Amino acid sequence: MKAVKVVLIIIGVLAVLIIGLFGYAGGFSKVEVTTAEMPIYFFAYEDYRGDYAETGKVMDKIYEALLEDGIETYKGIGIYYDKPGETEPENLRSRIGCVIEESDIDKAKELADKYNLTYTEPGEAVTSSHPYTTPLSIILGISRVYPAIHGFIKDKDIAPAEVTEIYDVPNKKIYYYMRIAG
Repeated sequence: MKAVKVVLIIIGVLAVLIIGLFGYAGGFSKVEVTTAEMPIYFFAYEDYRGDYAETGKVMDKIYEALLEDGIETYKGIGIYYDKPGETEPENLRSRIGCVIEESDIDKAKELADKYNLTYTEPGEAVTSSHPYTTPLSIILGISRVYPAIHGFIKDKDIAPAEVTEIYDVPNKKIYYYMRIAG
């Protein structure tokens, strides 16, 4: 009987920890989808072809290189051109990088021979956000936000273009922008 009690206590503690982590990572946050003007971001990037799950390594590489050149960034950016499931993982196209703060734009432009630099395309976008507190937040964001965005564009009969994700570390948010085609 005592062993059963210990096992139940352990299971209870584990359940509380798992539910707490799920909540901390944004698992209980409300997903709201709307349309808004896509913000303009200046960023250093690499074009990447392959599984989107591997893009974090590219972002980290660019972050480290910029840091070595005296540019500290606080936001990652991923622009994803293909829909997983419709395109083979090895053929998925993306543009991955780090957003350059306004105060560092001139410094970054001086390093234009070392980095690919550009701005995001302006235009109207379907948008949402999700908390960004742990790596689990990325997975939860993908599994919660994208279905909501796809439902929104289907209900509103919107033709989508590429998706931009902004990983805003200081504000602990992931911003999703699905640019409206046309």
